[in-house]
Amino acid sequence: MAHSPEYEREVIRTLRLVRIAVTLLLGAVALVAVLGVLGILFSLAFGGDSSNGGGADVHGRLTAGGVVTVTTADGRKVEARILELAWAPGPRVLVRVKGGEPVSTQLDRWYLYLDDNTRLAMDGTARGNGTFFFALAGTIPAGKSVRFVHFNPDDSHGDIYFDAQ
Repeated sequence: MAHSPEYEREVIRTLRLVRIAVTLLLGAVALVAVLGVLGILFSLAFGGDSSNGGGADVHGRLTAGGVVTVTTADGRKVEARILELAWAPGPRVLVRVKGGEPVSTQLDRWYLYLDDNTRLAMDGTARGNGTFFFALAGTIPAGKSVRFVHFNPDDSHGDIYFDAQ
């Protein structure tokens, strides 16, 4: 079956347009994929702790050497590192805090919680260079145990919890 030359030229022209459209579509998909991978790599490289979104509370272990980094809801990056931990005669912790100043350096930001959610204040002293010594103000009631130590580096969300395990 023979077609007119005008028809064949129109078919070839249409096929070229389809090929251009498919090439542009595939290029756009490839560009989105590359940008997505670059975004993920960038967020992993420069986003800090991947378990921490801005303003999300972060948990770590209540052990010597435990480190927790949080970004508060107002964008402050704060790191708390337990340098020393002792349980006798009462819970005591030596902590180095980086970031979140000036509020994070206030000593009334640390509390000890018991297994029944009782909150106990901790007495603290600044040792300089972002290092603080906290001790439980009083004793733990008989039959109770420590659940976690809570640090509120500022008035926004994004708190640090050192969980006893």
